[in-house]
Amino acid sequence: MAKTPEITGVKEAVRALRKIDPEMRKTFNANVKAVVAPMTSAMQSNYDDMRFPSGTKRKWGTQAVGAKARKINPLTAASARRGVKVKIDTSRMSGAAFTVMQTNPGAAIFDLASNSTPLGRAFTAKFGRSSSRVMWPNAEVHLPDVRENLVELIEEIEQDINRELQRRG
Repeated sequence: MAKTPEITGVKEAVRALRKIDPEMRKTFNANVKAVVAPMTSAMQSNYDDMRFPSGTKRKWGTQAVGAKARKINPLTAASARRGVKVKIDTSRMSGAAFTVMQTNPGAAIFDLASNSTPLGRAFTAKFGRSSSRVMWPNAEVHLPDVRENLVELIEEIEQDINRELQRRG
């Protein structure tokens, strides 16, 4: 498995950007989502109702009773596509400036269920790939382009920050 690319200084630059110009930070967030869009689109396009085992079409969840019971299914391609999200986090505690994640619990289980479980074997038989089935394979394909475009975006931000600091004197 390939190592996740690391670009140093991203979180610091974005935190500085927020202090200098909050509107520029909003633009940065939109630009990051645009840079990552080809990858998320590829991930979303890999979810297809025909690839999910028939049991995922029925309602089932955890053993908890009541309103707090976590509903995992029914799993549909539309709900799985909606679950692919980009989260931008520049806090010092987070390990990454942004993450692409699957927020739909059923789709996350579909993506990562191990072949050592009956459910994982059913997903592998239907989809034709063991875990990770959707998210990581698409990330590996698109990461070089995302990294290159992200470096360009960070360089633009650094130039904007420097211009703004020079203007302020």
